[in-house]
Amino acid sequence: MKNLIKILTVTCLLILIFSIQSCNDKKSQKKDYPQVTKLTPVEYNDSIIGFQEKVIKKVLDFSQNFQMLDTVQRDAKLNDIISEIDNSLSLLNQIQPFYGNSKLKEAAIKWLNFYKSSFDNEYREIIKISKKPEAEITGNDIIRMSDLAKTVADSELKVHKDFETVQQEFYKQFNIQGRQNELNSEIEKDSKDNNKTK
Repeated sequence: MKNLIKILTVTCLLILIFSIQSCNDKKSQKKDYPQVTKLTPVEYNDSIIGFQEKVIKKVLDFSQNFQMLDTVQRDAKLNDIISEIDNSLSLLNQIQPFYGNSKLKEAAIKWLNFYKSSFDNEYREIIKISKKPEAEITGNDIIRMSDLAKTVADSELKVHKDFETVQQEFYKQFNIQGRQNELNSEIEKDSKDNNKTK
């Protein structure tokens, strides 16, 4: 009887150890792609584009209304854009790669960082120059503002093309029927139009 109890105890312990090990294996498998596996590829793509769309709307509003705004309003809109970018970056950095593919997320982060840098540096300098009284703005100031705007516009087109390329690769990998991001197209058009007028 004592031997039977020992055998049952050892057997129960072995079963318990194997059960715990099996549960640990399943938990470690689930850690690879938490939360994202609940999304379809289209939903994952759209969630990333959602961060960009919030920023693009503010960028277009700033760009299209720049001449009509006073310097205080320009500063406020610029700071609003940077705040939106910071918020989007914070949330985007929390998103896990989609089935091991982090290229789309990384491209969106690069895209957002480009805008953050542009607005925190080039556009801030443009606004600083534009705060001067009109009589004090020199020809060099005007050239500098034009050069800064052109630099941003040229870089903007490259960043948009790079993102679009990565997005098309994501579409291909996950068999998504590609569709054009309309706001992305609008900002590319706006950049081209700005280049023509300068």
